[in-house]
Amino acid sequence: MKKAKGTPETAKAVHGESKVASGYEIIISSAHKLPLSASLPNVLRLAESAGDKHLAFWSRLELLGYRSSNPVMTETTVVPEYRTVVGQWFDAYNRGLIFEDPKIGFINEMRIRLGVVELESFTGATGVIALQVPGPSDLIRQYFGIEGATFRFSPTVIPQVLANIKGQMLERLACRERVLTKKAPDPFVPTESGEILRIKLNLYGFCLDLDALWRRWRLVNTGFSALFRG
Repeated sequence: MKKAKGTPETAKAVHGESKVASGYEIIISSAHKLPLSASLPNVLRLAESAGDKHLAFWSRLELLGYRSSNPVMTETTVVPEYRTVVGQWFDAYNRGLIFEDPKIGFINEMRIRLGVVELESFTGATGVIALQVPGPSDLIRQYFGIEGATFRFSPTVIPQVLANIKGQMLERLACRERVLTKKAPDPFVPTESGEILRIKLNLYGFCLDLDALWRRWRLVNTGFSALFRG
């Protein structure tokens, strides 16, 4: 027997669909005023309820960081380009390393692996942020003979990185609007300077294979397996 239009069963289905749409819209409308640490958990919940594994995977990476401690990291996971910052390397004696050949300028770029909560904690900070990054520092030791190199950059670049991540979030949501609004469940409310040490290519009496250095640098800067083992 056919149900007449407007029966409780039909009304319930229509009501449920409007609830789903509002959950998606709440995330979009609140994105400009909420920090990513508040928005991304809601995106993750929405993605999981809609069965969107790719969006859920990306949300977890941005929340917890592209690090070995993040259980969703794999050996093929690539740190995205929108997380790139420019800084400078320092040796163990606090001397800034100047790589004079423009062909190796890529050494002073780093794709930051920190999760959004850690990134937000640096907003408004002063001074510099210093990171020990095993893969790239190992290459600096191998190619230039410099031990204990650390990468330093200004915290003033953090807001741009966060803005990049938020832009990626909104773009991913916009591309999936139809899927997310159809399959999601009930709506929810989003719960100092030191010495300068100049580095020259012939400093240690041998020529560098710049192509090989670039390839290996790109691997350890963007990939997972070369930096984190175990």
